[in-house]
Amino acid sequence: MSFYKFLVPKLEVKISIIRTYEQEVSEFLGKDSEEHFKSSSICLISEEDLNELGIKSSTNVKVSTKWGSVILTAVKSSYTIKGIIFIPIGIWANQITPAEFEEEGHIKYKNLTGYVETTEDKVKSYQEIKEKFVEN
Repeated sequence: MSFYKFLVPKLEVKISIIRTYEQEVSEFLGKDSEEHFKSSSICLISEEDLNELGIKSSTNVKVSTKWGSVILTAVKSSYTIKGIIFIPIGIWANQITPAEFEEEGHIKYKNLTGYVETTEDKVKSYQEIKEKFVEN
């Protein structure tokens, strides 16, 4: 384990999986397009949380829940408040959401408890994540 791990703050947050205009439009170009990657593999986060993590917008972060983790690009957003992050719906968000349905017959996409921390890892492409599922 690297010494880096001991220096990285970890924030507990509430996560909501959302739809964004940019992400919806980019799907018409293909889920493996660069535009879709840039609009879907992100984490919308408040300026306060960025400051607490000691990072700037466009830094990669690891978002974890009890169901899994995913590397995303943190993007400063005025739509979020401290302690709450938004992630566009899609293959990246699916890495941290439950596979089972709730009582209402829906997958839980709101008010997930999770953690955000900085990372040196890169964001995986749509194809890399898709291949992981094909292997399993």
